[in-house]
Amino acid sequence: MRSGEQNRTDKESNEEKRVFSRVPCLVDLEVVGAETPAAPVEAVDLSLLGVGFTLRRPETKVEIGQQVEIAMHGLRTVRGQVRWNQGGRVGVQFRGRFQDIVDSWVGEVLAAQGVRLGDLVKVE
Repeated sequence: MRSGEQNRTDKESNEEKRVFSRVPCLVDLEVVGAETPAAPVEAVDLSLLGVGFTLRRPETKVEIGQQVEIAMHGLRTVRGQVRWNQGGRVGVQFRGRFQDIVDSWVGEVLAAQGVRLGDLVKVE
């Protein structure tokens, strides 16, 4: 393989292949784990599959693989699993029925950002 082909292959393998685009957002949330008390966090990006957030308290322990619930005051919580944690930035993949995720705070925030959720979940 020539070096140009190798570089292109390496680059392609490192690119993310998302089903849904991430939407930048600044939303106050709360994350709760089985052994973790409720902790305030700030969402920085959101999709129908997961959320990336920053921890507001450095002492908050969020471990990779941990099951968590993510809440927004007054709206239905979403269950998820921590996929990565890098220096106070955390990525959570949502778990559960797709429609439940859409009907939660996730759907509300995405709709407020101009995402047309009906187009994503409409089945004909």
